[in-house]
Amino acid sequence: MKKLYLVASVAAIAASMAVSNAALAQDANGEDSIVVTGYRLQNRSSIAAKADEDRIADFLSADELGRQPDLNVADSLRRIPGVVTVFDEDEGRYVGLRGLDQRYTFISIDGGQIASTDRSDRDINIESIPPTAVKRLEVIKAVTPDYDGHSVGGVINLVTRSAFDTEGLYAVANASVGLHNNTGQLPNSFSNPSYRFDGAVSHTFFDDTIGVLFAGTYFDKKRDQGRPIIGVGSNEIGDFVNEAQPLDYANQIKRWNGLAKFEYKPNDNFHVALSASRFDYQYDEVRTQFRIYEEGLTQTSATTGSYDAGQGYLRFDKFPLGQTIDNLQGTIEFRPTERGLLEVGAYYSHGVQGHPYPNASFRTGSLAGFGYSYDFEGESIDDGQLATVVLNDPSLLQNGLDQFQFQNYFHGNFRNEEDVTEFKADYSWNLEGDAEGLGFKVGAKYRNLEKNRYDEATNFTLADPGTVLTVEDFIDAGSQSYTVEDLGINYPLIDEDLFTDFLFANPDLFNAVDASNANSFYDIQEDVMAGYGMLSYRHGPHTFIGGVRYERTEVATVATLNGGPEQIAREIDYDHFLPSMVYTFEITPQMKIRAGFAEALGRPNHPDLAGAETFDEVNLTIRRANTALKPRESKSFDLGFEWYIDRGQFFSVAAFHKIIKNQITSETFEEVINGDTYTVTQPINLDQVEVSGLEISYADDAFEFLPAPFDGLGIAANLTLMDGINGPAPGGNLLSQPDYLYNVAALYAKGPFSAKVTYNYVDDRPTSATRAEASYEQLDAQVRWQLNDNFQFQVEGRNLLNNPRTNYYSDLNHLREINDFGNSYWFTISYKY
Repeated sequence: MKKLYLVASVAAIAASMAVSNAALAQDANGEDSIVVTGYRLQNRSSIAAKADEDRIADFLSADELGRQPDLNVADSLRRIPGVVTVFDEDEGRYVGLRGLDQRYTFISIDGGQIASTDRSDRDINIESIPPTAVKRLEVIKAVTPDYDGHSVGGVINLVTRSAFDTEGLYAVANASVGLHNNTGQLPNSFSNPSYRFDGAVSHTFFDDTIGVLFAGTYFDKKRDQGRPIIGVGSNEIGDFVNEAQPLDYANQIKRWNGLAKFEYKPNDNFHVALSASRFDYQYDEVRTQFRIYEEGLTQTSATTGSYDAGQGYLRFDKFPLGQTIDNLQGTIEFRPTERGLLEVGAYYSHGVQGHPYPNASFRTGSLAGFGYSYDFEGESIDDGQLATVVLNDPSLLQNGLDQFQFQNYFHGNFRNEEDVTEFKADYSWNLEGDAEGLGFKVGAKYRNLEKNRYDEATNFTLADPGTVLTVEDFIDAGSQSYTVEDLGINYPLIDEDLFTDFLFANPDLFNAVDASNANSFYDIQEDVMAGYGMLSYRHGPHTFIGGVRYERTEVATVATLNGGPEQIAREIDYDHFLPSMVYTFEITPQMKIRAGFAEALGRPNHPDLAGAETFDEVNLTIRRANTALKPRESKSFDLGFEWYIDRGQFFSVAAFHKIIKNQITSETFEEVINGDTYTVTQPINLDQVEVSGLEISYADDAFEFLPAPFDGLGIAANLTLMDGINGPAPGGNLLSQPDYLYNVAALYAKGPFSAKVTYNYVDDRPTSATRAEASYEQLDAQVRWQLNDNFQFQVEGRNLLNNPRTNYYSDLNHLREINDFGNSYWFTISYKY
């Protein structure tokens, strides 16, 4: 509450500053005689885009060097109010909007849907997309009929650069070296430094009628991570520890990304664009872990207890994951009349993820030394302090390695692939710019989505059961776990290279058996046909856009029946009419009130419709998909106030309320089949949930009322408050919905020097009905020095507070795990032609 009060106070002060500075501000539409660059250019471009947009939306723009504020697009989007970025350790991966998780967000690049590489859900992983590939991030929060119906949370569109953004030659390049403080300590660690190179070049030819653009990025990041886990159970006596598991990760990420675009624009009435892009992501990680299979629990109190003995378990997992997203797009814009605009587009996106996951495990018999005592007394969720665990005999982890005998080596590989093909045609009349009077827009769109996944695996065990193979020869004695300080267990670390070299050098020692999981296979095809019509009216201070969108969805699925080879095919179809509108009233040329209403869909996840069906006639259980699932249906209400005080000064307040029915969850129930009562588990629709929120934003990128040199100071801040109703998490919150989040950025620009310090805070965020990610704060900083007209030097620090991410059991109020990935520093030289 203290942090919330502090942020509310800051917002109030910002509003007061806006009022006091308004008298000093010149007209927002006036010309700026000073060329702005860097942070100010980003801020003013974003403000201008919001002011020009008729919908309720927010924007994040690149600077003159093509830079966004972070390492990837998901990272950058967290700076926008109402956006919750879901992180994978130290980098953003998915993006949710306004209290809804990533399944509800429609994400596109230049208007074409991006294919998902996620193995199960509709989640679109944008971790692989570098910010330098886009010139502007658009977050549409109140959609109109020309936007896709699958947009319960909203729409995020990544706008790439055009060759016609700059006449003639444009060229930028950035070269960075990074240092991470968590690296080099594990057996398979990768050493500093990390590298990042990106650049873009464009040129217009033949009297600026033809333009070409090439952009690319290479990113090589190395860091380690410690992740101690404590499992907790509960009974009538009290809570007890049932898992103590330290994990350590050696991690390297490589990204290769490229964008090529050809454009033909002979005049302002005709524009053709052809583009191709690839976002390639390679993830090489080795995880080492130790855990105990406990025996003989004795609870001495509600918070303390012990185990008499346990079986020790050592394991490594290797994750050489690779994913690629390829996009091909072609668009035509033609103005047959002064006010008419015809837009035709064809889009193709291909996403594939291949994920080998080999692992080897070693296990002891029951040993008294692997019993342990536990105590919750010093545990603290706020301070990131786990429950205390003390082994009966810690020396077993150094002197008892001969007790850890080989169990198996499992080499699995799953692959999922998605193809999205879209065609659209739109015609609008009298909609562009500040066109007065009546206008309209009509359009049609077809999308075909095909997704399939399969899993194959081989399990290796010793060919001769009498052979004894222990872990002794595969330990890296010079390595040190990162989790020792958090969990107090100094376990030996397996060197993955040593073991796999031994395995391949001695194949006769092992027996290989096919362990593929046919139940993971499915194939789904989804066709969406859409048509829409909307009217616009602009007169004086009034602007209205509204209409209706029709979408028909047809789904066909194929999956295995009870492990195959027999398969089961299913079909489903449904129709929806989705009305939406936005009304804007211009109080003054600098002040606007906006109101919006929209209905949207959230289609079921693919496995919920297409998953395999399994039945166990011995234990009388069935697990199956459900083609009778209805899509989630939402109604959204928006109201906002915007004040464009000056070119770099802005204040806004936006309120929203969403009602979502047909929520989907998994339920277990009994069903009588041929006289036998089976326990059936399948996804079903539930009652509606609701989420309401308030977003407050303020920015002033130049305190011109202060004397030099303090007039170079600036600030940008936003606060989002949210409240869920009837959600699955404690208090009715929705999954991924924090109660509040905020961003504060302090800016400075004077002469060749500029700096930016950013602070991001996200309150506790539920990840399931019983788990939540604890509140997290991150402080980042950038300092830039313009060396001359062409070169700039930058130093960047990420996670300067060195905070780990933690999560806890929200039903039991105990800390579960700590993800400690450290901080990093980047040194960059930038060039602009």
